[in-house]
Amino acid sequence: MTNKPSLIDFFAGAGGMSSGFKKAGFNILAANDIDEHCRNTYIKNFPEVPCILKDICSLEADEILQICGTDKIDVVVGGPACQGFSLANIKTRTADNPKNNLVFEFIRLVKKIKPSWFIMENVEGLINMNNGSFTNSIIKNMRRHRYSVNFIPLCAADYGVPQKRNRVFFIGNRLGHKMDIPEKKFGIPEKPYITVGEALSDLPEIDNQTKGYEICEYKAKPNNKYQQKMRGKAKKVYNHTITRSSKLIIDRYTRIPPGRNWSILPDYLKSNCVRNFGGHSYLYKRLDPNQPANTIANFRKAMLIHPFENRGLSIREAARLQSFNDSFIFEGGISSQQQQLANVVPPLLAEALGNEIIKSF
Repeated sequence: MTNKPSLIDFFAGAGGMSSGFKKAGFNILAANDIDEHCRNTYIKNFPEVPCILKDICSLEADEILQICGTDKIDVVVGGPACQGFSLANIKTRTADNPKNNLVFEFIRLVKKIKPSWFIMENVEGLINMNNGSFTNSIIKNMRRHRYSVNFIPLCAADYGVPQKRNRVFFIGNRLGHKMDIPEKKFGIPEKPYITVGEALSDLPEIDNQTKGYEICEYKAKPNNKYQQKMRGKAKKVYNHTITRSSKLIIDRYTRIPPGRNWSILPDYLKSNCVRNFGGHSYLYKRLDPNQPANTIANFRKAMLIHPFENRGLSIREAARLQSFNDSFIFEGGISSQQQQLANVVPPLLAEALGNEIIKSF
């Protein structure tokens, strides 16, 4: 037995939320995800945690509590699929998107499990969906079950993540406790934001033809605190792999300087594969080495470009920009790994939330 506060992680994905809360001092009793590759990644990195491979719509509270071995759960966390709320999702961003119902499946389980706290993560677009009626429905629903509920928007870069990833967190408590907004640690004069260059400069170069390395050596010794933190006890670089790009794509890459995107390309290179994305600013964006990254969505589909090399990001580089330790191993094919990284809560951001909540225990 342990006196650490207990936690269940729904929509666990690769384990970003679990990573952060574990570092903050929580004991993770169980996790759940519907994706087999996500589950494989999760159990690779959290072998002590039972991870249920099941659609949350058919998951019952009694089932997961039996696995936990207790009906006293301190915290439930989860990030239901966000496609229905994302501003980047032109085609299916609507209140009628069936994936929006996953929010209420999460709430259903919270009401049955009755944890002291719950945290639900999503994109900022959820707040204003249907002029705020979706948000109000969530809050009213939980208040009827004696949860005081608030939502706070947070930027990952403020907590040491080299990425300006904005997310909203619905936080509920049924014991009268109030959680303060985690104090910003970066983006202040004493501590500027961690940049892309600081995050990636010790990782080896990759040739587009090789598609990278499953295991390789570091290019250099760590030259800043972030690199030291990410390396931890790791002696090798894992998952330093890329999707091989065509000659046309490489031609586009070579013409885009740091901080710029597809809009700088000559007309003959602005093919339908660019126009079909609606001209989003994140498409064919070369990262600026002197700034935090923009939001890491699916970086292959967005054709996110390495700050110096004419190629896309590797799995390990995206993991660094999401603040996963280098010892964290991703399972599944490369497309699955890319999507896993697109969906996660950055561990350092989750840790900041965990550090605030654990004060109530």
